[in-house]
Amino acid sequence: MVRANLPDWSLRGVLALLVAALGLAACAGSTTDRDVGYVDAARVKLWHDEAKKAGNEEKLILIDPRPSEAYAAEHIDGALNLTIADAQMPGSSVFAGAPGGLKSPVKLSKYKRIVVYGEDASSALPLAMAKRLLRLGYEDTVVLSGGLRAWKAASGPTTKP
Repeated sequence: MVRANLPDWSLRGVLALLVAALGLAACAGSTTDRDVGYVDAARVKLWHDEAKKAGNEEKLILIDPRPSEAYAAEHIDGALNLTIADAQMPGSSVFAGAPGGLKSPVKLSKYKRIVVYGEDASSALPLAMAKRLLRLGYEDTVVLSGGLRAWKAASGPTTKP
C-alpha cells in the first residue's frame, strides 16, 4: 500500500471541511418550522368570502391533510383532503379528496394562495404539509392558526355529512 507523506492534521482538516460542506449543502434546501407562516381564522374567512364573492375560486385553496375519516366527518367548505404523500411538484396534478369522497386531479399551482389546516392548534399535520408544499415551491402557503376549531369559532362555514 502506498501512503502519501501528508501530516495527519491535514487529512483530518480535509475530512472536516468535506463533512462541513456536505452538511451545509444538506441544510441549504431544508424547510424549517420558522419558514412556515401562520394566519388567523378571521383573515382566512375574509379570503374565503372574497374568493367566493368574486367567483374566483382559484385565488385560494384550503387543504385538509387529516385522515379521510376526519375530513368526511367535517371540513371547511370547499377544502380538499390531500395527504402529504400526494403533494406533488408545481404543474403536476395531485389526487385530492373532494366533498363526496371522490378523488379528483387538482393542479395546486393554479391557486394564488394555499391555506393548510388541521383539527386544532396542537395538530402537527398542517405544519408538516405546509413545509412539504414550501419545499416543492408553493411559496404562498400558510397554516390556519387554531385549525378547524378556530375556523368554527370564527363562524366559518363547514360541511358535515
